[in-house]
Amino acid sequence: AEIKYCEGISAWVFTHKHIHKFTEPDETGCNWLLRSEETTEFDLLNVATKWKVWVGVIGQTDVSYSSNECIENIDCNLNGDCVNSRCQCYNRTGVEYLGTHCEVKLEDSCQTLIGESHNETWHITYNPSNGNFDDGPFDTLREQYSRPVYTLPISETEECVLVYVGDRWFGLCYKLGEDFTWEHGIMLMAESHGFWGGTAMTLGFISDKTKKDNPVGVDFYFIGERGDQFGPFGALYPAQLYNQTGRGYYRCGGPLPQLKNAQNSSEVSTP
Repeated sequence: AEIKYCEGISAWVFTHKHIHKFTEPDETGCNWLLRSEETTEFDLLNVATKWKVWVGVIGQTDVSYSSNECIENIDCNLNGDCVNSRCQCYNRTGVEYLGTHCEVKLEDSCQTLIGESHNETWHITYNPSNGNFDDGPFDTLREQYSRPVYTLPISETEECVLVYVGDRWFGLCYKLGEDFTWEHGIMLMAESHGFWGGTAMTLGFISDKTKKDNPVGVDFYFIGERGDQFGPFGALYPAQLYNQTGRGYYRCGGPLPQLKNAQNSSEVSTP
């Protein structure tokens, strides 16, 4: 997806080459899914935040955006150094900072998570910076929207992942095979989550809306029946003990127990 200025309607637009409002080509050439008011403003950061949005019908929404560049260290929240207009976040003893402005904190104590209903252990994982999933080294934190991706290995060929999608945490499960590999899973999570429903990934549970650095203290819900009667995710059942809400499902489980240059393939109980 991309945000660009469209001369055809004199507005800034959000567009995706695989999502279209019509079966016929858009005569404006914009193919917008969101669009700003008409403007000649060159700088997106100065454009009004009331945009039109298409979700089957056209409505209005508030859009927020900020620059991913920095000028001085304070732009990195004093959690990193501003080098060549980009924040280089600190990785200190006990804590690592993430995000374009080093605004997200990953403490060592939360490198693993424990779910309270089944005591299952989720952990952060690492991708190989060289793209070699057979031999590694696995040296790059697997993250989405500046939050770590937590993994729950079920077996050598099946796992669940806990992924932040911008305002919620999604629990997705999938089986590995010839048609779906580690690389496919990584690429799908990097792509728009609007396509997950048509993949080998199964959305099993979701959180309340949150902007927290991690899912600790956030309520989660298992997804049940689906259909026109239910909400956009289906029927939601609290995952917390005693079906309570307000207590959160996860707690921090401590530092990652294994070396980060190896994938954990141990079998654990299904949540």
